[in-house]
Amino acid sequence: MEAIDNPHDKIFKLSMQDLHVAQDFFELHLPEPIKASVDLSTLSTSSEMLIDSNDFKVSIPDMLYTVRLFTSTHTVYLYPMIEHLSSAKEICVKVFEKKIKLMQRHRHMHHTKKFPFVYVQVLYHGRQQYHHSTDIRDYIDAPRHLIEDNLYSQLQLIDLNLVDDTYLQQHYRTGMIQLALKHIRSPELLQVLKQNASWLRQLSQESRQLLLSLLYYVGQVGNIKDIAVLGELIHQELPELEEEMQSVFEQLKQEGRQEGRQEGRQEGRQEGRQEGGMKVRRQLAKRLLVRGNLLISEISDLTDLAPETLRELEKESETV
Repeated sequence: MEAIDNPHDKIFKLSMQDLHVAQDFFELHLPEPIKASVDLSTLSTSSEMLIDSNDFKVSIPDMLYTVRLFTSTHTVYLYPMIEHLSSAKEICVKVFEKKIKLMQRHRHMHHTKKFPFVYVQVLYHGRQQYHHSTDIRDYIDAPRHLIEDNLYSQLQLIDLNLVDDTYLQQHYRTGMIQLALKHIRSPELLQVLKQNASWLRQLSQESRQLLLSLLYYVGQVGNIKDIAVLGELIHQELPELEEEMQSVFEQLKQEGRQEGRQEGRQEGRQEGRQEGGMKVRRQLAKRLLVRGNLLISEISDLTDLAPETLRELEKESETV
């Protein structure tokens, strides 16, 4: 008889293709809180979610199932896997990576902003008892209390729109950078810098190059109608930088003149380019959609096409 590649893997997956076998498996092994929440009579296979179009070597893909909750119309995923190698120390990491990939694929295929609930089980039948950790926290290189407090906590988003200027002024090194970032689009930008001139002088003494970079950033990106006004501020508050900044001002003025000339030329060319550019971007988007390994939002960023346009292209591809 011809030898079978990965026989353990194949017998398990072949058996789990039978929904009666799969229901028995979940009845036997699901933790009680999950089993009490899901309606196993609604169990169905969803293995196409796991097939990578770039991987042609997989003869039998992993088995994946969807099931509805008793209390709502939400669908959750049940993902049973099999492992027999006692040397496989990082099963937990492998599972974690597969869960993230599945959740991302779900978002892409269903055009949703939310991730699904995925519960993974690993059926292990190695020669020896499995002694490695099954807790993902054990694979993170950090003190345990930091992991406990932050692994599943909310993202800390520092919205500078909500941070008071006086709070940022407590630490002037990073504070001045953040004040510039906060007010960079504001017509009050130069006034903010003037109010914090003492901190600018302190920064000049401690990190002259950082201050020069900050002022260049303000001059290049800030909401400043006349660059000479920034020059006047430096003349009054930071005279020691005036000579160094002079070349910067000249460069910024030159860039401003060039931009003015370019805008005139570009307006004449833009209409002719738009039609051809749009065609190229739509063709690229279609290829990326067919591959199926990027989210709609990621393709939108790459092609500068609206998500609605990408969904229309996806429908067009499906009907071809």
